[in-house]
Amino acid sequence: MRIPKRPAIQFYPKEWIWDLELRQCSPAARGLWVDLMCLMHEGEPYGHLTVPLDVILRVAGLTERAYRPLLAELETDRSSGKRVAYRTDAGVIYSKRMVRDEERRAFNSLNGRKGGNPNLVPGGRAPAGRPVALPGYVDACPHEEGFDAERAFTELWNAYPAKGRVKRPLSQQYFCEKVRAGETADRAIAAVKGKWAASEKWAKGFVLALPEWINQECWNEDPEPAGGNKPGAPAYHKWEPPKPTGDE
Repeated sequence: MRIPKRPAIQFYPKEWIWDLELRQCSPAARGLWVDLMCLMHEGEPYGHLTVPLDVILRVAGLTERAYRPLLAELETDRSSGKRVAYRTDAGVIYSKRMVRDEERRAFNSLNGRKGGNPNLVPGGRAPAGRPVALPGYVDACPHEEGFDAERAFTELWNAYPAKGRVKRPLSQQYFCEKVRAGETADRAIAAVKGKWAASEKWAKGFVLALPEWINQECWNEDPEPAGGNKPGAPAYHKWEPPKPTGDE
């Protein structure tokens, strides 16, 4: 299936600013990455750098001698084990985020033409918890086999305080990126129902929007319990999750 060209690229300013791997690159390397993203926006498959080197150098305004070390910065594994730029087995540079976004757009578009049911895809039921991979695209969002990400996200969504249940599509997008296995999902859901439900922040009404809570992987944090541990500290009513009433 061929995806029609779009005049604009999907850009996430907050993630650009706070991406740890990108922040470890020099300003010049980050500037090059913007130019490469623009070229990858025109790539086929989408998100892949398929133009000749001479075109890259003209667009970036660089000599090959200046270009190579900047590209090396983008391809260097950081302490997290991640990098900014990746290559396919054939050596083609690509952006994981752009490839993943394109797969999701194509999947959602297909669902829309079929009435919005993600199970109604060519050949039968879609694999649980992941978008349909398009021919020629790299699977940039692998999940544990058998992990039903959609069901896990719905449970997390229903358990989270209503005040923070905003931007469901963005929440689900971050969930797809951050949660790849059932064990992680169980830990996130348990954190919402347990230590965060009994936390002082939530008792006082300081509830992060769910997209931010997921993106920051707050299930790994240990928030201060309501009332704290000091004698005579004011007591706050423990927050109780609402009973699931379906999608909101």
